[in-house]
Amino acid sequence: MYFVVINALIGFFFLFLIIIGILLKYHSFIPINAIGILIVSATIFFDKTQDILPGNVILIMLALVIIFITDIIFIFRDFREEVTDVEAKRRQRYLIVGNNEHFKLVRDIALIKSDIELHKNIPLADRVQAAELIKQGNQFFEKEQYQDALEQYDLSCDLVKSSVGYLNQSGVLLKSGQFEDALVFAQKAAETKSNFYEAYLNQGVALEKMKEFSDALKKYEQAAKLNPDEDEAWFCAANILFKMGKYVQAINNYDKALALQGKNFDAWYYKGIALQRTGKLAEALRAFEQANKLKSHHAKLHYRMGNILTALNRDSEAIAAYEKSIRLNPESEEAWNNLGVTLNKIGRLNDALKCYERATKINDKYAEAWFNRALALDTLNKTKKAYESYLKFIAAAPEAMEQRVEMAKKRANEIKLKLKNKEHNSLFSFKKRGASKSKKKK
Repeated sequence: MYFVVINALIGFFFLFLIIIGILLKYHSFIPINAIGILIVSATIFFDKTQDILPGNVILIMLALVIIFITDIIFIFRDFREEVTDVEAKRRQRYLIVGNNEHFKLVRDIALIKSDIELHKNIPLADRVQAAELIKQGNQFFEKEQYQDALEQYDLSCDLVKSSVGYLNQSGVLLKSGQFEDALVFAQKAAETKSNFYEAYLNQGVALEKMKEFSDALKKYEQAAKLNPDEDEAWFCAANILFKMGKYVQAINNYDKALALQGKNFDAWYYKGIALQRTGKLAEALRAFEQANKLKSHHAKLHYRMGNILTALNRDSEAIAAYEKSIRLNPESEEAWNNLGVTLNKIGRLNDALKCYERATKINDKYAEAWFNRALALDTLNKTKKAYESYLKFIAAAPEAMEQRVEMAKKRANEIKLKLKNKEHNSLFSFKKRGASKSKKKK
């Protein structure tokens, strides 16, 4: 009996993980735990019939251990970033469209039915069929069969012109990159249901994708007014303001988003950049530190922290930040160059030179690194190599570096003249020694 109870509990645990997998869309949980339930069921059956052998028990236990280990791996992989209550509710309400995609498709069956039931003038059979077609469209969407999903949503709207049907059409069109058509259907959703938060959000995303930032901002602001407790609208508005260079307003909106959802890495990260660009370096660093708590393996984040720490004269911390950035992304020429600048700042010129050389190897057209390499070599009196680096810089420099180009040209000409005079003096000295030897022979 004890053996049966233990196996039954294990079976219920596997069933629980399957339900979690279905609800949160972690499909990898389903097959492995289904196998676990089958093994447990077989074990109970064979135990009752007393056909189970000691050797088979060992094999069964080994199989269950493997399943448990696999579950741990999946949990670590899928939950390594904490799923918040807000995110869990979104996954229940909406189809998951992907990272950093903020448009919506409704998946909640109750919401779909309640929206369609508003159309009492439509025959019941048509209303039932319309809801079923949206559910089928959602299934196709989850399988990434977007054209099939669109057809189901379209058929549903032929039966009942529901706001959810139009919204989901806009969502699948956004996913497919058909932004103008997506905007039309999101507008239809808003016309069908005037206070439909998700419809304004989808309109904003479509307009943003079409680079119509001012209009996109208006839609995000409308969405935020309709649902001020939803962080995504504030976050999307902040991103638009950031793109428009309105950093102070962007910071205010990021703050509103973070007050509602404090574990939004991107909000902390872009707030930090916005603060940096408004000259608030200490505040920017604090924002980056918050972002680092949420995602510590982000190379660009550590690079940006290094830049601020350098500007704040916290050079040893800056070097550590650049080194971490490079460990995460060894091919970042910018991180190598800026590490070199900071090393040069504290007098480690030879180490700085190695960094500049690594940066130019990664990107032969990286003008900043060629200029810094030239200055370092010049300081170390390696004038010939410095001359070559100045020429490389001049060839690679954009128009924005015009002042540095003039300086580099002047210095390159000075070195060229110096090298030419040195060569001339060496040749003259050689000829003079040759003439003296000839006289001695006579």
